[in-house]
This record gives sequence, structure tokens and C-alpha cells, in this order.
Amino acid sequence: MKAHIEIIGGEMDGIELFISKTASIGRDKGCDISIPVDRFVSKKHAMLRLWSEGYILEDLGSTNGTFVDEEPVRKPVLLSNGQIFKVGRTLLKINYD
Repeated sequence: MKAHIEIIGGEMDGIELFISKTASIGRDKGCDISIPVDRFVSKKHAMLRLWSEGYILEDLGSTNGTFVDEEPVRKPVLLSNGQIFKVGRTLLKINYD
């Protein structure tokens, strides 16, 4: 299964990325989904992992949190196809097959 990540809000609006099994999200340029322009994103902010039913989103102890449906991610969350989530001030949307 592959996922298509769209940045739909923030300074990088319009960027599209493809991931497969796992993807790190953060401000660090070494992250799979690097968001260096959002100062509210931690260097190592969150992680997406492929699970049997879809993708799991996990916050990695970020300073400003990770959110799904405006709720903070305190434990890993299974994302639905088309789900929108937020890291820092950046909105992302996941689509997978």
C-alpha cells in the first residue's frame, strides 16, 4: 500500500509526496516529509506507519503537538483515507489505496 500526502494548508500548500511503509515528519531536512518553513513543527515531529488497515499517525513528543480532527494525538491514531491532520501550523491530507 502506498500513500499520497498532500499539504493543504500552510506555507508549503500544494506540495504532494508519496510514501510507502513509514514516513517521518518534521522540520529536519532528513525527514521523509520535511516542513522546514513551519517553525511550530519540531525537528522530529511525527511518524506515519503502515498498518494492516491503513496508516497509523504517532506524535513523537513534539513541542506543539499533532492533531486529528482538532484533537491532540496522545497515542497512535489510525487515519482514514482522506483524513486531514495537523503538525505545527501545517495541514496535511492522506490518501491511500
